[in-house]
Amino acid sequence: MLGQQPRVIRAGCLIDGSGQPAVRNAAVVIENGVITFVGPEDAPEVPAVPDEQQLDARDGTVLPGIIDTHVHLAFNTRKAAAVPEIIEQTQTDDLTLLGGRVIQAAQAALSGGTTTLRDCGAPGFVTLRIRDLIASRFISGPRLLASGMPITTTGGHLWWCGLEADSRDDVIRATRMLIREGVDFIKIMATGGGMTVGTNTAQPQYDADQLAAIVREARRLGTPSEAGRSGRLTTAHSHCAAGHLNCMAAGVDMIEHCSWNTPEGGTRFEPEVAKQFVDHGTYISITLGNTPRDVTTRSPEADLPPRLREQCDIVRQKHDLGVRIVFNSDASAPIKQVEEFPRTVAVVTAHAGLSPEMAVHTITGRSADAIGLDGLIGLLAPGHLADVLVVDGDVSADVAALSNTRWVLRDGVILSDGHGVLATRTTLTPGW
Repeated sequence: MLGQQPRVIRAGCLIDGSGQPAVRNAAVVIENGVITFVGPEDAPEVPAVPDEQQLDARDGTVLPGIIDTHVHLAFNTRKAAAVPEIIEQTQTDDLTLLGGRVIQAAQAALSGGTTTLRDCGAPGFVTLRIRDLIASRFISGPRLLASGMPITTTGGHLWWCGLEADSRDDVIRATRMLIREGVDFIKIMATGGGMTVGTNTAQPQYDADQLAAIVREARRLGTPSEAGRSGRLTTAHSHCAAGHLNCMAAGVDMIEHCSWNTPEGGTRFEPEVAKQFVDHGTYISITLGNTPRDVTTRSPEADLPPRLREQCDIVRQKHDLGVRIVFNSDASAPIKQVEEFPRTVAVVTAHAGLSPEMAVHTITGRSADAIGLDGLIGLLAPGHLADVLVVDGDVSADVAALSNTRWVLRDGVILSDGHGVLATRTTLTPGW
């Protein structure tokens, strides 16, 4: 149980997650895991509390806990170097190993500053079981939303996670089954994907009518555990313009990856399609991947790898069009690790020309809206849960400071000092 006494975080720089400019010399007041005040540190609303009830971040930045909207926690990329090994392990490992892998990756993300994860596909329902263990406080970890198995065609992308559905009736049955099992949202494979041999990333797997049937069932049934909205949100993996158009026609809430692969090979960004994202209000979840260690926020543009330079340019164009962009890691797909996410966000947003405050917004406030948790997390604002990240340095001056994790709080409790998950809430600061 959390105590009743208020706690105070004092911030040299505070970025609230809304996209608004950073503020200086601020304070965040927390009571029973909920933020009750955000404002000047000398305001009368800031209570006088003992030193053990305060965190001094006057030489750092305080911001909302990071939200990574697309991960695959059950995929083993810490030992398996190649996609075939990942697939084989995912199919053959027992539930104990899969569950342990989910916990390991989730806690690594927490240590890097991520307080909410959305798992977009795993074998069976192992991620739901770990989600429930974290929610019950049996183990420490980020808040976890889980889709369970993604809906895909026979032999389609991630078929090896276990749920293949082809006809309109098939996808309706699959959606109903997933909701019966308690998933937080529905994940759909609208096109082929790079991790599944024999699928085509430049062609749709489902047409708009099949996708619309999934969306209708998801919206009709149930209520997510924390979001408080009717029905379930839907999100769709899509790597080509034809897939994006089908998703928008069907009313899918978010498009994952949003690549621009062409049937002829290569990629071609289509601004006219991107403008429709704005018209439909579709959230676009962009996978960043890991950037080379020698690439920083201050690297000359000429030193960026060509693929990264192209991605930064597309991010810039989508942002300028007003597309509702959020970023994700897609960890643990190949060469992507959850704890690298803040550094990658910093590099891409800096080279795409986004302000540090907007960069933070894409992985906090806007991401909370996109996954249906707006009003609960994503902002440093009264009434929101106290999911807070404290980092060394001034993020508003150099967004690279995002990866300088000092403390990570979830629901007002310090769970990490940036070096791992703390064994008890009193390990670092008594009373927290």
